[in-house]
Amino acid sequence: MFSTPCRCHEPGISLHAPEVFPERAADEGVEDVTRGGLVVSCLRDYDAVRAVLEPVAPARWEGRPLTDLTSGEPARARSMAGWATAHGIRYLDGAILAPTQVVGTAAATVPYSGAHEVHEAVRNTMAAVRGTGRCLGADPGRAAAYEVALLDLFTTSAASPVGRAPATTPASAPRSPPRRRRSPI
Repeated sequence: MFSTPCRCHEPGISLHAPEVFPERAADEGVEDVTRGGLVVSCLRDYDAVRAVLEPVAPARWEGRPLTDLTSGEPARARSMAGWATAHGIRYLDGAILAPTQVVGTAAATVPYSGAHEVHEAVRNTMAAVRGTGRCLGADPGRAAAYEVALLDLFTTSAASPVGRAPATTPASAPRSPPRRRRSPI
């Protein structure tokens, strides 16, 4: 089994990076699912997650939950949840809202969304990510929507010009006296 080093040294936790060795991804995806109790994925997109997990026969999941921390649009998260449900997989979506060096510290934030019972089942294991890990509700697209909204807010604020004059004059700013019009008479 090929694993990527991480700060999570829990027994049964392995990281899978199919982008590094794509020719081994499907076989190792099957091996990863059958090895542990919880499958955690965080790949480049939902299509990559499906490509790795598709070869796994539904019977091999045996009620195991899948927590997917892949970034994407809310509609894609809902689609992934539908795919997982159709394959007998207990699905929970999540979003890592922290740079990589913060994951595993108290500063990390990871919202989850999906079935409450799945969140409860994986809560202790997912505590390895540390920080704030809150379930935002049953809609599997809610964590992705939260991530997209925060990224939009960050991008907008980071891209705004610093020091630009405001578009309107604040009410507290001194005003010029009004101009008097001359009467035509």
